[in-house]
Amino acid sequence: MLILTAIPTSSTSASGSNSFSSTTLDAGATSSPTTASTSTVPSGNQTMESIPENTVITITCVSPRPTINIVDAYYGVKGFSMCSCASSNCTIMDVTEVLISYCANSNSSSICTFSDSNSLFGDTCPNTLKAFWLTYFCD
Repeated sequence: MLILTAIPTSSTSASGSNSFSSTTLDAGATSSPTTASTSTVPSGNQTMESIPENTVITITCVSPRPTINIVDAYYGVKGFSMCSCASSNCTIMDVTEVLISYCANSNSSSICTFSDSNSLFGDTCPNTLKAFWLTYFCD
């Protein structure tokens, strides 16, 4: 199982902006991660792209901006040709409201842990591996 953790830090860069620290595990890992990397990104909207289905994702916001704000979230497949359904409705679903509701019920406005899976977001393209995209910020 792949685990992705995104934690904006409370440190400040030379330009005065907060930094974002994340640990990303290799998406090709099947039982245990084969690679890990840490990166720093300026404050503002944070984006996670093409996260494989069934990844455990933890979003954490810390002081002085402790509240998670979901901008948008999408789940599905990028190309219609990858899915054997009859219409393009099975490609990428806007799951923003689903994720906002899920995180609101997590008993914390600073931490939200979830698995990007069919059980949370639905399965409009059966038997096809999906991905997850997220944009959020801490306030």
